[in-house]
Amino acid sequence: MSNHHSTMSRRDFMKGLGLVSAGIGAATATSPLFHDVDEITSSASGERKRPWWVKEVDEITVETDWNAMKRFNARDIMQCSLADRIGRNKLDDLIKLSMNNRKQWILENKPGYTLRDFALFTGANFGWFDGFSKCFTGDKRTSPMSGLGGSDSDVFYLNFGIDGTEQRPGSPDALCVPLPGFPVGGLAVPRWEGTPEENLRTVRAASRFYGCDEIGVGELDSLKGQKMIWTQDWDGKHIVFEDVDHGYETGPFWGGVVQDKEKRVIPTKARWYISLSQLMSDWNIKRAPTLFGDFTTAENYSRLHYAQIRLQRFIKALGYEALAGFMFINTTSNNPGMATLNGLGEHGRIGQLVSPEFGALQRLAGIITDMPLTPSKPIDAGIWRFCSSCSKCQENCPPQALSASDPVTYDVKGTWNNPGKKSTWLDGVKCASFWYEATTLCGVCVASCPWSRQDKSWVHDLIVKPSIASTTIFNSFFRSMDDAYGYARAKYDYKTQVCVTERDPEEWWDLQDLPVYGIYKTH
Repeated sequence: MSNHHSTMSRRDFMKGLGLVSAGIGAATATSPLFHDVDEITSSASGERKRPWWVKEVDEITVETDWNAMKRFNARDIMQCSLADRIGRNKLDDLIKLSMNNRKQWILENKPGYTLRDFALFTGANFGWFDGFSKCFTGDKRTSPMSGLGGSDSDVFYLNFGIDGTEQRPGSPDALCVPLPGFPVGGLAVPRWEGTPEENLRTVRAASRFYGCDEIGVGELDSLKGQKMIWTQDWDGKHIVFEDVDHGYETGPFWGGVVQDKEKRVIPTKARWYISLSQLMSDWNIKRAPTLFGDFTTAENYSRLHYAQIRLQRFIKALGYEALAGFMFINTTSNNPGMATLNGLGEHGRIGQLVSPEFGALQRLAGIITDMPLTPSKPIDAGIWRFCSSCSKCQENCPPQALSASDPVTYDVKGTWNNPGKKSTWLDGVKCASFWYEATTLCGVCVASCPWSRQDKSWVHDLIVKPSIASTTIFNSFFRSMDDAYGYARAKYDYKTQVCVTERDPEEWWDLQDLPVYGIYKTH
């Protein structure tokens, strides 16, 4: 393999990337130690190992009319538009109900909603909704004195690229704070060069180091890829493609009123989209819709956001564009759709990505870059065909926002759905309204999915999943076995408004063998 070193020392360069022991603390206890970019590229973690029965295919497995599908406006997603759907007064009533329920359930010591459970969620939420840099270009950080997530005046500008520029077009004036070994204005050294295959191995290895379980890559210059990018972001900024050297955004970086003219700009040369995936805790999410499911979601998005920012900085430090968004509503794109195109999994009846390795038990992010990368192909592992004979996510949905009686159709349920694929469709109003009633983000559908079982027994890996990938004959039987063996314990009792879980949620606090992040990767 070719070498890609610049004139600065390996250690200084890798220290700046955060890939040597200095400054990474506890991460070194479990993460590989690299000495230069070539070692990252050639490491075992740069390889992608899929089960033998997962096939690469030319088209995604759910029938899709790409001529009918258009780019979607993120402000139409339920997190941004519920007030428009049900009225501001109704939403205010739901917010009051949510707060009252939370307080009452804490006072009642309701299992899954106790003060101790809420405190754990509060800690996990830091880094997701509560406090982090929401930066499109990935080159700003918050002041350690002001804490994470402040106003523009609290934000320090950090140029972590190596192209010699100090400010990017559209970035607000702010104080430049160099890292040790990184002068203000950048390093001004040639960027790291590799083949698309070498670049992919490099990015995959770095993503694993930073905390991602899987990545997939797609091309944005294709008819399909660009349709996954929002037309307008969650805060009202338009997302546009322009023939410019660097991505930028106009208007307030954080907070303030966004004018209709404000935008986030993707250079047309940034043709590659990296989908990032991170496994969730099955031990926690199967206690959904209690706070145990909620703090699992919050903790994952917090960790994944930091992994995304670190990978952004890594790619920028190599000399390339790396653009990403705030993970409130799928960053700058429809993450499940993009990840499906990029081969991480298949579209599932749940309306989310379902992968052979993790099922629906994962959270997603993404980065747009001009670093040439070998694209991934869609896969066929029999997941969408299995969904047709399962419907467990729909049967267990507390507000019946997913319904087992719903047909597979091109007809959407509302403007929160993006037309174009032949699927079942979520009633977003029912789903989002239930979040307020339950005081959590639910998650029963994710916990109910048979593909979400993290049982690594030979029965699953050598018999069940390969059979599903090759034939539909046994699908109904496997779904029945999933019920019989009690894997799907996240069922909602509508009369008592209590989730039936495998164990009392509060027993979680007494588990003696709970692993880091609640994730058993070998059981």
